[in-house]
Parts: sequence; structure tokens; C-alpha cells
Amino acid sequence: MRIKYKHAAYIGKFLLKAIGYYALLFVVMHLGMFAFYPSELKSRMSDLAASAIQPESVYREADELCRDPYTNRNDNIACWKESFKIIDEINLKYFNKVVENLQASLMVESFSKDDDKPAALAAYKKSRDHFIKFRDELCSSQYWLGGGTRRHSVHSNCMEVLTKQHTLYIWQSGLKDYQGNSVSDDFPEPALRVHGTLFSSQN
Repeated sequence: MRIKYKHAAYIGKFLLKAIGYYALLFVVMHLGMFAFYPSELKSRMSDLAASAIQPESVYREADELCRDPYTNRNDNIACWKESFKIIDEINLKYFNKVVENLQASLMVESFSKDDDKPAALAAYKKSRDHFIKFRDELCSSQYWLGGGTRRHSVHSNCMEVLTKQHTLYIWQSGLKDYQGNSVSDDFPEPALRVHGTLFSSQN
């Protein structure tokens, strides 16, 4: 029995040493890769830091939809259309929530003629139609000015940026309190990144 125990102990020590050796080799190889590619290390560290401090984006579904690049231009355009449909639906969702809150406030709050809340609500309801017209016309001009194969990317970027910024403004003006917190858990701050640029209520 003692011989078997010594034999098992020897095998166990050998396995531990082997595991430790390969683990050390793995660490050295990865550290060596970062040593030769410091920009890679910086990028990885930045991604980790951003994911640690940034809230989960309300656009996560749209962001993940076109994460993998397409080699076919038509597939890329089709993917962007699906992604933008989600972004636009989120914009409408936030807008309708503000309208709902404003309508509710008219039912319970008194107001003077100097505070013409019904007229303000009516103007607010029209504002999104005006925004959409402005956005679509501006981005159409960017499409034709972009020229060549850049047209679709310039146009899609314009539509995405303007819609997301509009959603952020809707939240800032109607869905956060004086402390800067969301008035509803279902409508968090739409902090977002568009091509590496962070837009939030702090900007």
C-alpha cells in the first residue's frame, strides 16, 4: 500500500508541475504578445474599463445585429435597415412616454394662462414629425453629397447619429429628475456610442 501511495503522490506532483508549466507558458505568451503590440493591450484595457463603468446600452439589440461585417454591400445595407428600425422604434417609445407623462400631468395639476400646458403638449406632439422631416432631408443631402460607394455609409451614419441624439434629448428634457436620474426604470438614460464617440447627459 505504501508503494502505491508513493507512486500516486509522485504522479500527482508531476501533474501539478505540468499544469503549472503550461499555465506559466500561457501567461508569458500573452504578455509577450502585448509587449510587441502595446496598442492591442491599450485597446483591450479601454474596452474593459468602458464595459465596467458604462450602463448597458438601450441599443444593444441594434448594435449586436450588425456586429459581424458583411462582404456583400446589399447585405450590409439590409442589415443597417433592420438595425435602424430598432433605433427608430426606441426613439418613438421614449417620445410616447413623455407625451403620456405630460397628458397625465394635465389631469392632476392646475395651471395658469401663463403656463399654457395644453398648447405645449400639442406643440410637443408635432415636434417629432418636424424632427423626422429635418432628419430625413438632411441625411438625404448627405447621401448625394457623399458620392460613390460612400453614400450609404454616410447616410446611415447621419440617420443613426441624429436619431440617437434626439432620443437622448427626449430623455434629458422629459424622462429624468432634477438629480439626473431616470424617472422610470423602463426608460434608462440612452447613453450611447456612435463610431467610438460617447454621447450622454454629461456632454
